[in-house]
Amino acid sequence: MKRILAVLLLTSALSFQASAAGAGKLIDVFLTQTGLESIFLKAGLEDDVARNIRKYIQNSLVSFTSEDGLPSKSQLIEIINSIKGDKRDSLYKRKLLQLLNKDADSLSKKEFVDSVNSLIYLANRYGVKNATVLACAECVTRELSQHGFLFTFEQMAETNIKQLLESYVPRRPNDLKYFITSKMRALGFGDFGRASRGLVLPSEERTLALFLALAEESSPATLKQRELIDAILEISKDAKGNIKLFDQDNAHKLYKLVDDNTMSDGMRDFWIKTLKEANADSSAKSKKEAFFKVLRREAGDKSELNDLVNSLEIQKCFFR
Repeated sequence: MKRILAVLLLTSALSFQASAAGAGKLIDVFLTQTGLESIFLKAGLEDDVARNIRKYIQNSLVSFTSEDGLPSKSQLIEIINSIKGDKRDSLYKRKLLQLLNKDADSLSKKEFVDSVNSLIYLANRYGVKNATVLACAECVTRELSQHGFLFTFEQMAETNIKQLLESYVPRRPNDLKYFITSKMRALGFGDFGRASRGLVLPSEERTLALFLALAEESSPATLKQRELIDAILEISKDAKGNIKLFDQDNAHKLYKLVDDNTMSDGMRDFWIKTLKEANADSSAKSKKEAFFKVLRREAGDKSELNDLVNSLEIQKCFFR
């Protein structure tokens, strides 16, 4: 079976390379959108996946410039070249510049996926406008991750969240770190230092900043948003009753629940109930064990739901 799958994947990759001819440079394809449908088809992307990837490319490009519309070709290259970040940022930058200048007809499927991943990552870190938030693709939709896409990049829909992202949460990485550090201290959520290693990736800092902005007493958070935040803070308390949002003994990433653009109040009620039940379970060895015990109880004998719960645990979406 594995051998058959390998042959099919190889055939698909070769077909992608051979049949994307005439599309021009990848940067031209991204900026004009002409040829994207062909690339999606050759890459074997389902309609829903292709529709989302087109949207994420658009959101990323728009976020790079303070002007209306997309940046020009020269503007985009200049913006990307101007990025001076850490080692991870530099790797994404170098990869993206290399791929944008490549003929689309010589791209492999993996290179196309890598280009989208790099574009989204850098737009989330260095974009200058729009209420966009990056999320882990595996935690949001397995269809995207099955093709190798690592991130989603949604324009947040709720008015209060858009307001915070557009005019309160900083955009520049250094400003973002300072914002997180100061808010953590002011809110009494612990120290954003060593304890956060592995629990907040650079790509997740904007989501954490949004969580902290919503958690402030004066924030425009709705009643249900605040109830969800309170439930996350309750499960973050140590044995002495102190909130430790980042604790190696209770290593969770539940703050990421605020980056779900499809989250309804009904879904928030589900997560609030789940977190409260997990926090009240004194028989579990850890909060992580209690959390997944509740989710598996809710999944019952439904195989699809159990597969989803297993995926959340294996991919460490909410707990390390």
